[in-house]
Amino acid sequence: MRGDVTVSKQQISSLELLALCGCGLFFAWMFCAFYWLVPLSFEAAGRGGGAGLRGVVQLFAFLGLAAGYAGQWMLAKSPRFSPYRPAVLLFDAACLALVPATALCAACGTIPSAPIQTAACFLAGVGAAFVTNGWLDAPSLFRCERLARFYSLGVLSGCALFASIAFLPLAAQAAFSAVFGLASVGLLHFVASRDEVKSRPRASHPPVDTWTRQNVREIEPSLVTFNMVFGLGFCVLANGELLVLFLGLASAMAGALLVLVFDCLGVKTNIVVFQRLLLAVDVVTCVVYPFVPEGAKPVCACCVVASWAAFLSVNYEHMVKKGMLEYDVPVFRQLPQRVIFAASGFAAGWALAAGFTVLYGVGAGEFTLLFLAMVIVLVLVVMVFFPVDNHHLKAEGPQAAEQARGEPAAADRPSEDEAFQRRIAFIARRFGLSARETEVLSLMAKGRNAAYIRDKLVLSPYTVKTHMYHVYTKLDIHTQQKVIDFVEAYVEDADSPVLPV
Repeated sequence: MRGDVTVSKQQISSLELLALCGCGLFFAWMFCAFYWLVPLSFEAAGRGGGAGLRGVVQLFAFLGLAAGYAGQWMLAKSPRFSPYRPAVLLFDAACLALVPATALCAACGTIPSAPIQTAACFLAGVGAAFVTNGWLDAPSLFRCERLARFYSLGVLSGCALFASIAFLPLAAQAAFSAVFGLASVGLLHFVASRDEVKSRPRASHPPVDTWTRQNVREIEPSLVTFNMVFGLGFCVLANGELLVLFLGLASAMAGALLVLVFDCLGVKTNIVVFQRLLLAVDVVTCVVYPFVPEGAKPVCACCVVASWAAFLSVNYEHMVKKGMLEYDVPVFRQLPQRVIFAASGFAAGWALAAGFTVLYGVGAGEFTLLFLAMVIVLVLVVMVFFPVDNHHLKAEGPQAAEQARGEPAAADRPSEDEAFQRRIAFIARRFGLSARETEVLSLMAKGRNAAYIRDKLVLSPYTVKTHMYHVYTKLDIHTQQKVIDFVEAYVEDADSPVLPV
């Protein structure tokens, strides 16, 4: 099926499939480069007892990730910036090849020094931030509707690819990891350069600031502490034996699979409810970790990794969907200012665990205090900052009265613009409109004439008339007023949209 055709909820377009492959390859690279190749390189170098140093070296990958998001936050203020520019993609590809290159050197007997590995990890983190931002924006290019499916399949396939090469010789793992990263960047370029994507107009002005301030007050403190727990769990796994680390990383498939099953069953993944469930998992894990037998501690860390994968898939879905629906700004201009908090929290959690490892050794009793302190911080932050209702909303005044009567709160109901866009999307799927025809229908339903549509979409007069003719034909409507009436009266249903009576 052509990539520019709006497909049903159960189908996947060819462009989405290519993007999904690229996203999966990127996660495979991330599992290899961030968590796996550095320990193997240290082992190949014969640096016995170097878990503390190894953890510090790996920490710089996550510091680089946060730095990369911060850099994009600043660059996004310029209308000329785009993560799809050839120069940016070449920089990404070079950065993603650095950690595999150091691992390949270690496999060939040329042991890279710790400072070289540290620099490689940091630059790999910066490049990963740019590629992540590209894959967060990519679904908006081809109007992917099932974002939870997209990101959970990306994590699932990426983890499976990592698992398939984990026990090959180090040189082969390094080569595969480099291929994963380069192929992901190549597919990102391919998806963004498609004609149906390039022809779609996108705003170029800088991102709005209001959303950022609201999230800093209410959401980001919770994201930071959640990711501190995730970073702590990942670092604990990295301090263990390679087999334990492998099993821990592979447990990410369980969290991604959970989100995928929910999506296939049509279960709505409300971000607030989902985060509360993951909060319960992480709190219980941190509480029991200090008291379980030594052999069972990796199981707790596996639970943290699985909850990370589920959290990542649902949180990406929420952020990207919110960015696509609410603001006339490309997603890649909005998200760096949000994910920088999550990346910083992960780096902080990893730094705590790495610092304790350097000071007290692997599995020292002091880790008990660290985990219990993390529980207290997590619970307190969530109690103080986490929103009672949906993000940025509180059930007060008339809204509380509506909820007491069992009615949906006004803030939970879609706005007029959201409801309008939902009707347009349902109509497009029902009547098989292409992406461009959908844009024309949206403008026609707002009463815009052919001249306005021509200027808005930067099309020739002939092309506009052709698209309008196709819209009239497919809807079996012959005047623009009837198009407006049809869209206003359209009755939508999530599973089986029906015509208005």
